[in-house]
Amino acid sequence: MITALHRSVSGYAVADGRTKWSVDLPADICATPNSTTSDGKIVIGVKSRTSDRADCSVLQMVDLNTGKAGWKTTIKKSGTGDMLSDIGLTISGNTVIAGRTSNFNAYQVSDGKELFGTPAESCKIFAFAGGPKLIAAANCSTDDVKNPQHQVLELDRVSGKAKMTYQPPRGWKVEKVYSVDPLIVRLGLGDMSKKQHAIAAISKSGKLLSQMIPSKDDVLVASCGNTFALFDTRLEGCSGVVADANTFYMATKPKGEYGSAPTNKVIVFDLGTGEPKWTANAPQSAEWSARYGWKTANCCFTRKHGMTCRGPFSHFRQPAAPPAYCSSIPRERTGSRTASTRSTSDTKAAARSS
Repeated sequence: MITALHRSVSGYAVADGRTKWSVDLPADICATPNSTTSDGKIVIGVKSRTSDRADCSVLQMVDLNTGKAGWKTTIKKSGTGDMLSDIGLTISGNTVIAGRTSNFNAYQVSDGKELFGTPAESCKIFAFAGGPKLIAAANCSTDDVKNPQHQVLELDRVSGKAKMTYQPPRGWKVEKVYSVDPLIVRLGLGDMSKKQHAIAAISKSGKLLSQMIPSKDDVLVASCGNTFALFDTRLEGCSGVVADANTFYMATKPKGEYGSAPTNKVIVFDLGTGEPKWTANAPQSAEWSARYGWKTANCCFTRKHGMTCRGPFSHFRQPAAPPAYCSSIPRERTGSRTASTRSTSDTKAAARSS
């Protein structure tokens, strides 16, 4: 297990919790990516000095297998308007992106070599999502700032050139990336008082493949944590969603009758059509997490193993103790946020989500 807190990065043994190694840093950690490289390397952001007004401009690579600090570099400002007080870090393959409003720099994780930077184009990239593919969101120059034109791009991880571009209908903003492969994004239209959302699956060629449309009584939710950033937009980091090659799984907003504990369910969508394939209800007083399954004191459920219960649930299989895979499922109730939505003629339908 790895922690990055205050001015150190530390590794702990899973078996007994003992500290295996620790890397001390000269100033506070100010940015971390959501993932590492396949060989266990990570790049973190460190404050340039210890004062309150220090920039988040120093990048430090750490090998999480050995606990050794690797290369370190300072991000170069691109003019006086390049704000480095808050950055976002994204890793995809051997590439790490240090992004902020209208500017970014890409480096090789292995040796710190700078690969590419912000191109001089009319469509400005403002956020990234990493993992198996490098996905970016861009805002294109228009004659009406209240009616924006956004784009979703897949970038080459070495050159930064666009390999695929999807352009949603005018006015729809790219808000979140739920999956990079397959590519599934959340789009938003309108202001906070009358916000509409749509969840779209995008093909490898940049075409709209489908939209996830639940029944009228279900509201799709994802927990995206604290995504506030002063000079950066967070596309990734949402839980409660998971996808495979042909299917998308997402939890619903909990609901229940008066006097009873609220419950929710997972809706399973066909990525080819956007239609629900099947649903799985959580038992009373438990909530689904699409990533982990759900667990109560007596039951646990995963897509791989199905339902396993003990105790009073006599109509299910009753092992003497919960199987080992149950221990990996969080017992806590899954956090959620919601936003009411309405349909729109600009797209096939606006899926209710947050």
